[in-house]
Amino acid sequence: MQIYITTSPQNIGFYTRTKEILENLGHSASASPLIANIANQKINDLGQLYDLINTHVSTVDAVIADFSFPYSTPILEATLALKQGRHVLALAEQGKINNPPAFLTKGNHRFTYKTYARKTLAEIIKDFCGETAKNLGSKFFMILPPELDRYLNWITATSETSKAEIVRKGIREVIKKDISYQKFLKKNTS
Repeated sequence: MQIYITTSPQNIGFYTRTKEILENLGHSASASPLIANIANQKINDLGQLYDLINTHVSTVDAVIADFSFPYSTPILEATLALKQGRHVLALAEQGKINNPPAFLTKGNHRFTYKTYARKTLAEIIKDFCGETAKNLGSKFFMILPPELDRYLNWITATSETSKAEIVRKGIREVIKKDISYQKFLKKNTS
């Protein structure tokens, strides 16, 4: 799986430890643009940072967010990930607990919050990756014409629905109306 890691500037070591754990488990890890920006200071426009975060989140299977410090970026990135249908593991180091906002946790089965100690971090991440892998569907890459992309951008900005959910809904509606496919299903599932 491809996993996006986000943390605060006060805890960059979290990124390094988490990345190592993920790679040892056979997963790929990418850093939040903010983490990358700390080193090279290239992003100074908030709109550009928001767009980069959205782009990065849309290409991963899950997000691991460090909530150990009161810092808004991991919360923003976790929120965007959930909106796009990604699974999120929010972690807070024991003794540095920063509880997640209620809007992230309320009724969201894709959101997991755990506290950890250094000795338990690897096991928590391993369990999260295992559970997330069980819940992933197949993925495919699709190039959209501008009018479809414009609509999907608009609908996600004006509703609580992700782009992926809109596409899934459209495909489900096509399936319902496709008489040949319905006959195929009846023939092969009876």
